[in-house]
Amino acid sequence: MNVFADPLFSVRTPGGTISRLSWAGLLAAAEDGSLHDLVRLQAHQRPRVVLELAVWLHLLRRFSGVRPLTVPAALAALRREGALGAGALIPEEDEPGFAQPVVSGAERGSWMEKPLGLVDTLFTGVGHEAKGPVDRVAAPEDVVFALLSGGQKIFVKDNPDSLRWGVPVVVPVDATGGLAFGVRALADAYDAAGLPADAPWARSRHLSDHVLWLRPLSLAPGAAPLGPGEVAWPFLDVARPIRLAPGPDGRPVAHQFPTMRRMVAPELAAMLADPGVPMQRGSKPFRLVMRRPDHRFLHAVLFGREDVDPAPIALAPPPGTRALRIGAVAFETGKTRGVLDLSIRVPTPVGPPGAAGEASRLALRLVGQVARGALRPALRRLLQPRAQDRLRPLESGGVVGRRIDAAVRRFEDAVTRRSLEWVFEAAADPDPEASLVPELKRDLAAAAWSGFDEEIAGGDPARPDAQLALARARLDLAALLGSALDLDADLPSADGAGDGAAARVADALGEAMRRDPDLRGMDPDRPPLAYWSLLAGPAVPSGWAEAEALQPAWRAVLSAFAAVPHRPGARCAGRALAEAGFGTARLSGLLEARGPLLLAAFAQAWRFLAAAGTPAVDWGNAFALLAADASGDREGERRARARLALAAAGALRDAGRPAMPSAA
Repeated sequence: MNVFADPLFSVRTPGGTISRLSWAGLLAAAEDGSLHDLVRLQAHQRPRVVLELAVWLHLLRRFSGVRPLTVPAALAALRREGALGAGALIPEEDEPGFAQPVVSGAERGSWMEKPLGLVDTLFTGVGHEAKGPVDRVAAPEDVVFALLSGGQKIFVKDNPDSLRWGVPVVVPVDATGGLAFGVRALADAYDAAGLPADAPWARSRHLSDHVLWLRPLSLAPGAAPLGPGEVAWPFLDVARPIRLAPGPDGRPVAHQFPTMRRMVAPELAAMLADPGVPMQRGSKPFRLVMRRPDHRFLHAVLFGREDVDPAPIALAPPPGTRALRIGAVAFETGKTRGVLDLSIRVPTPVGPPGAAGEASRLALRLVGQVARGALRPALRRLLQPRAQDRLRPLESGGVVGRRIDAAVRRFEDAVTRRSLEWVFEAAADPDPEASLVPELKRDLAAAAWSGFDEEIAGGDPARPDAQLALARARLDLAALLGSALDLDADLPSADGAGDGAAARVADALGEAMRRDPDLRGMDPDRPPLAYWSLLAGPAVPSGWAEAEALQPAWRAVLSAFAAVPHRPGARCAGRALAEAGFGTARLSGLLEARGPLLLAAFAQAWRFLAAAGTPAVDWGNAFALLAADASGDREGERRARARLALAAAGALRDAGRPAMPSAA
């Protein structure tokens, strides 16, 4: 079997049909757009295989002189370079095979038979080199993918690595979502880049100057790895020495020679200059090792940071790009920790690189402010309600510390994709401050509330002080979010009238009740004609008056308006309740309740204000909460609850009282 020439690979075309192609056929299919997917390619193998295809397409364009590359042109170039026979999947003893260099200086008895699964990157979750997965390599194409994917593996004892181990690869994706566009885009980027400046690369004379496994690998004492001046750019290397031989059943069997010697000198890693790979400035690729693929890592991959140059293609994707797909295998101390496979939408056209970097820094700062300045302290208030407990530093290994860390990680993971896509949107917008910055702040605030609610769901509501601690923590989060995100400046005010439709209805209903004594004294269960005339007016959205789900909200707000008049611009319900001494526990009940419990808590609130002699209230926020709850609008409900909580916290702060007094 010859990988270059024989149709070993199952390919899905854009039309959905399955065909079989050779390696040369894959390159030609990438050129003409008919390579949609490799059917048997696994997610963890994709980054390395796509990178290999792109480099091969670039090299065979160069050595054939034909573009777009065709199968005959590719095979002719390989034949001229004496490399066609090196496509053998199971090579002769003293001949190179596909991704299998001839190894000299290795004692025959030292070769070890390895399951083909171990030739791969050991994507077993937390598997170690010694604990390889069940062998799932069945077809010849699986063997090829395993050989190439093994180049992602971290260096462990007797298993040297490829210089591209653990690198994240950024691949452009077009509207079809297929492989062809990304492979071709990376190959075009190699074509356009030319030889990286100020790097001691060898002259490109033969294919073996780039495809290093076409050369013999010497393991003799004193033999040195290939260094600067011996390798042409771009190059393809391999990790540890692997040779395939026929097994008893005819299937390939892998043999590995244990060694600590690399094929290529490590100093060449600083000069890789792959268009789809980020680089740590002046040193090595920015690898996914000993770190989580969190929002900070991904922002650095796509937009860079002080010590990281982003993948060049991320800031200048080719026309037609609709998304960027980031793939990598994560490693930690010789173990595979998982696979990263994430697609990020990008606008057309993409904004200037400088704008993206600035927007990325702003997004990271806002995410950090919410995580550290709002969510973390609010969760600590919830989980450690006693003030004396919070005076001591939080133990990161303790139960409370672990819960808070996990909740913050969930929040950060929840906003990762949104923050990345937002950067591209902001970079392409000439005035992102006008709409995009407030939009991101709203999204971050909503994600913080979701994370907080998730932690509440896993709490212990039976604890005697649970409701009081919850009320204080919720008010804490509302106030801290307002400070961290400058919500008062960029989002609807805590004292504002609420969502637009609900505010207009409340204003119209309040004015009508002020003018019409029949409305003020009406029975909510038997409203007069004037009430229905009002609901049929232009202030009320079509369908609201007849919506059965909204009828309880209508009756509740009519009762409140009759007891405490609605006046736009007056104190909103949250502030009025806090100033009247409603209490954080009861306010928490109003903020937490849904359905009939919310209607009961709202009735308790307006009766309290009426008994306190409150002359008037702006009920817009409260009506927005009732309407959103009744209609199932969870986002509108969250916004209304946040405005009520912010207003109450502001009132307590203005009065010189702590919003969350100690529960001790």
